[in-house]
Amino acid sequence: MKPKVLVTRKVFPEVIEALSAVFEVDHNLSDDAWTPEELRWRASLCRALYVVASDRVDAALLDACPALKMIATGSVGYNHIDLAACSARGVLVTNTPDVLTEATADMGWALLMAAARRVSESERWLRAGHWDRWAWDQFLGADVHGSTLGILGMGLTFVVSAFTCTAPIVGSLLVLAANATGAAAFVKPIIGMLVFSTALALPFVLLS
Repeated sequence: MKPKVLVTRKVFPEVIEALSAVFEVDHNLSDDAWTPEELRWRASLCRALYVVASDRVDAALLDACPALKMIATGSVGYNHIDLAACSARGVLVTNTPDVLTEATADMGWALLMAAARRVSESERWLRAGHWDRWAWDQFLGADVHGSTLGILGMGLTFVVSAFTCTAPIVGSLLVLAANATGAAAFVKPIIGMLVFSTALALPFVLLS
């Protein structure tokens, strides 16, 4: 008899096919977010859980799953899992580090370009039926090519952004990396810089 795994959210068919070779799979095909009580009930007989970041894995859930041996989270982060409680019960926890680094850098660039070129704003204006003619000053935005890119902090996503994307687009690169004393190291002088938001919210465009 195959051990049972619970997949808490709807995933790609290929994933279920691969899991089915080893496990009896209970798959959340409706893709509804379960309450903690529902999750505990569905997981109670499982040997493994495949969870996502919105699933809280705490001591109460673990106590309801005496047969549980492994929790796999389909996320880089694992702050939704009580690691101490898992360790105390001998439950292995795995995550998926670095799987979103390049994708996050892509999204950062998409936001940056959209903000600089007023893409979202102009699309809403167009869809509202306001366009009736071309004009010289119509949603010009700001140039990204030839500008200086400023990166605040140098996490992995921004390393990828800077060194795989900027070379053919921006004229120069400015990196502000906090050192141990909290000061900033200015790698290149500020000429006219594009500040890349570290929170990946809409970037601040300060282009000259």
